Amino acid sequence: MKIGIWHEGLVGKDLQIVETSFQTYASQYVKFIKENNIERAFFIMHDPNGEQGKYLKNGWFEKYWLNELPSNCEAGFVIDTEPDSPWVNSNPILTFGDSMELAFKYISKLNNTPGNKQITCVGFDGENLSEPNKGWGTGYYSTNGVNWINSMVSKYINSPDFDWAFAGQSSHADRLNNYREVYWVGEMVDCGCTGVLAKKNSKKCQCPNTPYCTYSGDPSGILTTPIGTYLENPILTGSTIWPMFSVESSSKLDCVAMPNAKYSAHPCGLMDAFGVWDKKSFMDFLSEVESKYGIKQAMIYEWQFIPQDWVK
Repeated sequence: MKIGIWHEGLVGKDLQIVETSFQTYASQYVKFIKENNIERAFFIMHDPNGEQGKYLKNGWFEKYWLNELPSNCEAGFVIDTEPDSPWVNSNPILTFGDSMELAFKYISKLNNTPGNKQITCVGFDGENLSEPNKGWGTGYYSTNGVNWINSMVSKYINSPDFDWAFAGQSSHADRLNNYREVYWVGEMVDCGCTGVLAKKNSKKCQCPNTPYCTYSGDPSGILTTPIGTYLENPILTGSTIWPMFSVESSSKLDCVAMPNAKYSAHPCGLMDAFGVWDKKSFMDFLSEVESKYGIKQAMIYEWQFIPQDWVK
């Protein structure tokens, strides 16, 4: 199976202001990519001119991550262009000079810098792209938004192999949810865990209650839950689709984000998911998914939640 890895958060001020801290974090990420033959890897892209994007403005991203990736690994950004947090000096969304255009202009700059590995893919969290007070399916996460992003790709990207998509669960044809979130698909119902409870660190969302705990290390067992039912959808075998599996762990705080995110509310995620498994068992699970459902590629959600034991 072809394996990819998502990255949607860079938590901790040290990663923005202390070069050695960012170097350690990025180098550990690259090491995991190399040791596990990851073939598509993402890094969060914040506004390079904002407080959260100093690692980009300072050139640390290219120095310690992008240009250290192996040749067989595609490099991508998960772009943070939430409409309620516009980039510095950006125009209103879906107009020239908006946050989206500034993001693609930055990618073009990276790709046209001699010696840089090319950015060949982009992802977005579909939950965060609708306009405030206008409801789900507006802003960038709409038909007009998709068309706008496509226009930015045409304007700033030269590679015909470049691709982009949203992460989400909707099958709406205009949403391009190619990164399909295979968590919160009904597997948490029997243990009584909801998103609201997860944010409150409820025991219902932690071991021994969640199915990931019940079937820890048991790939066949976890596939008897709604996860297995969800994976029966033949759409998930498509060449552009990446089913995503969560390695969150809310009760055991030993993920790679911890050294820098120890004061964060949920540094290792909202629930006990595959982060409570050992790495070999999780990889065995991916192999069984491929064998049983014909799914040829999958995405790990996400790097910052990877257990420390998986990188030793």
